[in-house]
Amino acid sequence: MAKRKATEVETESEATPEPAAYESINKANAVRRALAAGFDMPSTGVAYIKEEFGIEITTQMFSSYKTSEKKKAQEEGEQPAAPKTRAVAEAPASKAEKKATKSAPSDASAAEFARQVKMLVDLYGADAVKDMATVFTD
Repeated sequence: MAKRKATEVETESEATPEPAAYESINKANAVRRALAAGFDMPSTGVAYIKEEFGIEITTQMFSSYKTSEKKKAQEEGEQPAAPKTRAVAEAPASKAEKKATKSAPSDASAAEFARQVKMLVDLYGADAVKDMATVFTD
């Protein structure tokens, strides 16, 4: 009877395997999976890797692996490299032409500007943003 119970226990544990128990993953593969999942920024990628795989990795290491993957993808022809040359600029406009093309900001751009300022306040705090604004008045 003891053998029977042991067999029942084994089949129960086999029925509910943990995925992490069967699969080991290294840091490079974890970064590849994070990039495939859309976590391109080092801070979000590191958090994803820690949560999903339990692997500690620095943002610098994540960035390094990401750069390696991009190089490898470019060498294999998966992603074309961005052109490094600038487009030829037109002749510079005169001051009068520049003033004529300037217009008052529309409501949409003012609202977008306000959203961006709010994001800065959320990130750095109101006092820091006030200090940043003083740079433009000096």
